[in-house]
Amino acid sequence: MPGVNGTSLARYADAIVRDGLLIGPGDTLAVHPEPIQRELAVALTEAGYRAGARFVDVLETDPRVTRARALAAPEDTLDWRPAWEDARMRELVREGAGIVWIAGSENPQAFADVPPARAARRVIDRPGLPAYRRAVGRADARFVVVAWPTPAWAAQVYPELDADAGVAALGDDLLRFARLGADDPADGWRVHAEHLAERAARLSALDLRELRLTAPGTDLHLVVPPGTTWRGGVNDVRGHRITPNIPTEEVFTSPAPSATSGVFRCTRPLALAGRVIEGIAGEFRRGRLVRIEAAADEDREFLAAYLARDRGAGRLGEVALLDSTSRVGAAGRPYFTTLLDENAAAHIAFGLGFGDTREPGAEAVNRSGIHLDVMIGSPEMDVEAVDARGRTVTLISGGLFAEGL
Repeated sequence: MPGVNGTSLARYADAIVRDGLLIGPGDTLAVHPEPIQRELAVALTEAGYRAGARFVDVLETDPRVTRARALAAPEDTLDWRPAWEDARMRELVREGAGIVWIAGSENPQAFADVPPARAARRVIDRPGLPAYRRAVGRADARFVVVAWPTPAWAAQVYPELDADAGVAALGDDLLRFARLGADDPADGWRVHAEHLAERAARLSALDLRELRLTAPGTDLHLVVPPGTTWRGGVNDVRGHRITPNIPTEEVFTSPAPSATSGVFRCTRPLALAGRVIEGIAGEFRRGRLVRIEAAADEDREFLAAYLARDRGAGRLGEVALLDSTSRVGAAGRPYFTTLLDENAAAHIAFGLGFGDTREPGAEAVNRSGIHLDVMIGSPEMDVEAVDARGRTVTLISGGLFAEGL
């Protein structure tokens, strides 16, 4: 595959396995690719065994097969799952396996012709995803999300280039965003991830109680409960300091699920279930989403159904901050996958909150079967906070974190 091959592919796979998951002797590595991502799946398998893994488990999901079910399965079966899917994932989590999810689909718009009401159902999820999300919510999943450049995805991101050149350009982007470019030092990814962890620790030390995010079309007020901590770059899972996203540029926490108020307007399109949704905007009152908009009526209908899937889906589980130093944001183009777009701009996420953003005894985070990030950040966004002593603290101004953060 042009863009990521030979030595650079092995370096990418080693960084995912070694630095992302800290796979070592006796560990299990689980890789979840699509068929078109086979080359990366093989490279990850080789990297896993080089690191001493006792077994590498590879489970493919074909989007064409999933689409066939979304279109043709009886309506009343769309939410049903065989028990062995969750059992498999629960066993992987139980033994502390390192789990790799790969973004970059064979056909990013495979579900575009699925009726909105059907597309919004859980049929589009990968095997074991509900059990996995529960484990993520309680900070018990050792995982990493990465990407692989495919021709169809590259055509979305680089429509001005021919197929091979587009894939090569996207592959170069992925390596550069992961601090694995030709000019990056050997430990570039680990240093970057630790820098984000240090920023998160400084935010936690501020003991914040409120956040206000303002930008054109956005004026959101969020409450931060006592005992809330921030995360970024590196997460501690069962004694392993993993980096859950490669790349990542964010620091994040989970706000109080019942207290968000105000309006928001997205600054980037959302790619979800084969749709590219433009013009997303909405309003919160007392923590719950009361209005959702999209440029196309059918997309608004789809989003409304998706965000009504359970009681927590219309509440916030995350707020994430980053500034204009992001390599993803500096690239100046949408990437049509959450892994990258959420690392280009500040964002909020509907649904599942993160349990490791709370100290023992603190208010619980939001619970839901979904976690949906939408990007609201831009160089015009300002973020101010109020700490436990009632003092106003500037976090982001003029597109940059305040000095000292």
